[in-house]
Amino acid sequence: MQLSDAGQSWPYFLRNKTGSAAAYAFMLFPKHLNLDLSIYIQVIEDIVLFTNLVNDILSWVSLSILLLTQ
Repeated sequence: MQLSDAGQSWPYFLRNKTGSAAAYAFMLFPKHLNLDLSIYIQVIEDIVLFTNLVNDILSWVSLSILLLTQ
C-alpha cells in the first residue's frame, strides 16, 4: 500500500486495531477495585502508545543481539 502524506498515522491506527496493547492497558485497572471508568479511560490511549513504543524498542534490541551473535 502506498502511504500518502495525509495518512502518516495509518500504521499506528492499524497496529492499534490488530494489537493487544489496549487489552494490557485495561488490565492495569482490575475490576475488583471498582474504579469508575471515567477516571482512567482518558489515559488508555497514552498507555497503548507507550506499550507499543516500548515493545518496538525491546524488539529492536533483541533482534540486534540476535544478529550480532550469528
